Amino acid sequence: MGNLNNKMKCICGRGRQIHRPSNGVRNTAGPDGHQAWAARVQADRAVFANCRFEGYQDTLYVQAHGQFYRSCIVSGTIDFIFGDAAVVFQNRIMVVRKPNDNQQNMVTAQGREDKQQATGIVL
Repeated sequence: MGNLNNKMKCICGRGRQIHRPSNGVRNTAGPDGHQAWAARVQADRAVFANCRFEGYQDTLYVQAHGQFYRSCIVSGTIDFIFGDAAVVFQNRIMVVRKPNDNQQNMVTAQGREDKQQATGIVL
């Protein structure tokens, strides 16, 4: 996963049919902190409603399986929604933060390794 700094803190979801209403998580590593998840989700049929994920690079790691996010706010700078899950965001707000001078904004990064996989990020 690259270099993870020591300020990285995250919530992680694993299993099946997780439902997390009205949660918020913030990673405070900052724009110089490199990759630093606020949340990593690898649960099948995970549902997040009215949630907030705040960070900079790689804020929300949608690692695997099917996931659904409704009325959520996600903020970041570089690849702040990334991974290899089948993900749908409905009625969402994306907050694109100002990156460092030597960086560029990228909202998503699909991590599919096999082109036959039925995964993707739908905003």
